[in-house]
Amino acid sequence: MKKYIVTFALALVFFLIANAPATLLTPYIKNINNLQVSDIHGSIWQGSLSSNHFEKLTWGINPLYLILGTLSADVNAKINQTNHLNTTASINLFRNTALENINGTLTTNYLQQFAPTLPIMAQAKFAINNAQINWDDIKNQNIPSLAQGNISIQKVNLLGEQLGNYDAKFNYQNNLLKSSIVSNASSKVNTNINLTLNPQFKFTIKGTIQPITSNLKSIFKELNIKNPREFVIKNFPILKV
Repeated sequence: MKKYIVTFALALVFFLIANAPATLLTPYIKNINNLQVSDIHGSIWQGSLSSNHFEKLTWGINPLYLILGTLSADVNAKINQTNHLNTTASINLFRNTALENINGTLTTNYLQQFAPTLPIMAQAKFAINNAQINWDDIKNQNIPSLAQGNISIQKVNLLGEQLGNYDAKFNYQNNLLKSSIVSNASSKVNTNINLTLNPQFKFTIKGTIQPITSNLKSIFKELNIKNPREFVIKNFPILKV
């Protein structure tokens, strides 16, 4: 008899949580700095909201992960018409948090706000493919323990010149971000660049670029840039810390 009572009680709690309105999250969301939310709909289990940082965010909790002691949800964020992300966000009993299967598109216009001191003369779209970010401690959310993924840099436009697409990879471990950018069949500049970002948010960039098309070769020549061009930029700050 007791087994049935416990089963019924757990089912009732589960039902109440699943159907609790999403507006119950409002007091917790308001504690997030500079976040203003509106248009909250649905339940805690599955809902949506809008904010000053994105047009619409939707989520849906994955119930099977609760058995393993992990709260997991599929999250989709439409930032605006040209920028969007989707991921699976989770936190376990040890307070380890993760964003997995991160996919989406971000533009240079949107990203510029996060690195205002970095001189960006080109325009491009960044298609993120199966990236992930892990944090070992929820109290130290600004510094992940691991981050990695692939990015397709698309429709690169430099001062009105179309430069094609490029492939990038990134990996963050032990407080050091390493990334590489290489050309592919659609690129108009042969590219092999390696970047590192240290804990002081300073970039070191080393690589080689070589224009393919006659038009770009002429531009390089007018600018007195050697072909191929090898370069090293050390400790360039991108953020004020």
